[in-house]
Amino acid sequence: MWSSPGTEFEQLDALPILKSAARDPALAAIFNYASMAHNNHFFFQNLVNLQTLYEQSAQSRRPSGGDQTSSEAAQPEEIEIAPSENRIPPRLKGDLERNFSSVETLRREFLATAKGMFGPGFVWLVRNAQSQDLRILTTYLAGSPYTAAHWRRQGVDWNTSSASQNVVGSWFERAQTGTENSGGQFAPQAPGGIDVVPLLCLNTWEHVWLTDYGIEGKGDFVEQWWEIIDWEKVERLAVPERRNQFK
Repeated sequence: MWSSPGTEFEQLDALPILKSAARDPALAAIFNYASMAHNNHFFFQNLVNLQTLYEQSAQSRRPSGGDQTSSEAAQPEEIEIAPSENRIPPRLKGDLERNFSSVETLRREFLATAKGMFGPGFVWLVRNAQSQDLRILTTYLAGSPYTAAHWRRQGVDWNTSSASQNVVGSWFERAQTGTENSGGQFAPQAPGGIDVVPLLCLNTWEHVWLTDYGIEGKGDFVEQWWEIIDWEKVERLAVPERRNQFK
C-alpha cells in the first residue's frame, strides 16, 4: 500500500491514487510518486523469484541424510534457469506468436524499443481490452499506460511549470474540451484513450542498469531482464479467467 498521510489517499493503493491524481494538475507531484511506485512494483512483480530458485536448487542438491547446514543449502553454487521462451505457458506463447509472429521477434522489438528510448521511462507489453491484441507501449518518466491516467498533461506538471501557473484556469480549459461529464464528475476515461491491460513492464531508468552494465550497457541489461521474466505471472494478467489469481 502507498499512502499520503492526512489526505483522502491515505488508505488507497498506488493505482487508484495515480488514476485520481492524473485528473488534477495541482496533484502532479502525487501522481508522479504514486505512478512511479506502481510502475516499479509492476516491474519487480513479474521477475523470477530468485530466493525460490535458490531454495529449489538447494533442495535438489541436499543429500538424503540432510547433513548440510541451512546456510549451505540456501546458497548453491549454481542456479539453472530454463531459457525464457521455454518457460512461457502454451496459451500465452500462442498469443505472443499470433501478435508478433514469434517470441524472438517480440524479444528483439522489446530490446530495440528500450535502447531507442531517449531518457528514463518504462516499456510495457499490454493487451487492448477491446480487440485483445497485444502491443508494446512506452511511457516516459512517471507516465502510466492506464487510460484513466491520460488526463495528465506534461504542460501542467510541476516538473515543467512554475508554481505560479494558473492551474485553475488550466483545469477549466480541460473541462471545456470534454474531460468532465455533464454531471460535474470526472469521466473515467480520457477523451480518445484506448483501454489497455498491462501485462509486463521493463524499467529503463538509468539508475536501474547504469551501475552494473555501464554507459553502453542498456542492451545487455534488457537481454538479462528477458531471461528472468516470470511468464506464469504474465499469463495470469493476460488470460481473463486467470487474472483474479494474480496477487
